[in-house]
Amino acid sequence: MSKKNIQYDVNFWKTFDKTKVTTEHSSFAQFCLPYMKRGDLLVDICCGNYRDTKFFTENDLIVDAFDYEDFNLEDKLPMFGLAQMYDHAYCRFVLHAVPEHLEDYVLLNSYKVLNTDGFLYIETRSDKGKKPGNDHYRRLINMGTLKSKLIRLNFEIVFESESADVSVYNNENPVLIRLIAIKN
Repeated sequence: MSKKNIQYDVNFWKTFDKTKVTTEHSSFAQFCLPYMKRGDLLVDICCGNYRDTKFFTENDLIVDAFDYEDFNLEDKLPMFGLAQMYDHAYCRFVLHAVPEHLEDYVLLNSYKVLNTDGFLYIETRSDKGKKPGNDHYRRLINMGTLKSKLIRLNFEIVFESESADVSVYNNENPVLIRLIAIKN
């Protein structure tokens, strides 16, 4: 594998054909929905093909969503460049797709855009699993390290799991971390 292939490259995500990915909402979106109520404000961070965004709007949430073509995380704008405060920040399959310095940026700015008692939802690949066989950037996340970062930011962890069999896609069954945290 060449060095270019293992480096984080936002251009990969800008040119990624999102039509080749399922449009059905994820099992994680379904899992998170009971924590939300009609009319709540949610920001979907690096939302991919907007499939979970669509699911949340169909369930009467008010959703702002952005992906790499809308906003380059490398720009590191305060609060993702958003002026709005939210009840929920949704972060599915983002942290393992960016370098650690951008993970830290995502976590900090998720905290900043959340109202007090707002929820942060994270689903990401665990270091208890293995990297997929394709050649775009993937980083495996350590549950303990991630929880420590959230606690340092003044989040309270209200749900945590680390297992396979929660997001099977084609022949892939990754070990995933699922965390739900509340901003104190």
